[in-house]
Amino acid sequence: MKNRITSAFAAALIVVASLGIAFGPLASSRTEAAPAPQKQSAAQGGALTVAQLGDALTPFGKNTTTNNGQTSYSVTVPSGKWKINIIISISPNGSVIWMTNSLSPVPDAGKVSPAALLNVLKKNRDIGPMFFEIWNGSLVMTYPVPNHDLNAASVKTIVDDFVSTVVNNAALWDPATLAGK
Repeated sequence: MKNRITSAFAAALIVVASLGIAFGPLASSRTEAAPAPQKQSAAQGGALTVAQLGDALTPFGKNTTTNNGQTSYSVTVPSGKWKINIIISISPNGSVIWMTNSLSPVPDAGKVSPAALLNVLKKNRDIGPMFFEIWNGSLVMTYPVPNHDLNAASVKTIVDDFVSTVVNNAALWDPATLAGK
């Protein structure tokens, strides 16, 4: 019995001593500080500035608006019979580029088709990270784009993909569909 207690005490002492080595002063002296983050250009993984985003949108014939210090751009992109107007801005913390397109007014609650709204809601799963939402009485498509690793060519591709998604889903946001006609 005495040997068991001594063995248990010795094992506990070894465990405690191991923890002291792993988490004590010796362990912390071996920890190296992470290197300081380096500033990167947009092409190397950094975020686009408002000015760089504006430059990337110049081929689309952008209009610039500044409201309360927040700059946004408006571009109109033709696609078949459509002229898709997109509002594009950078989030206040600079991590997201927001693209929105107001698609169609939503009928009053008693006049909107529940089936049409359900179909719009179901489509969000297929088109994510883009999504439909109702904002200020309109059905809107929104696209939050992570603001890193972008350049003028990738911004063009993203805008074109957004426009294609809007056009390809026109049957869902058609005013007659939303009204259940």
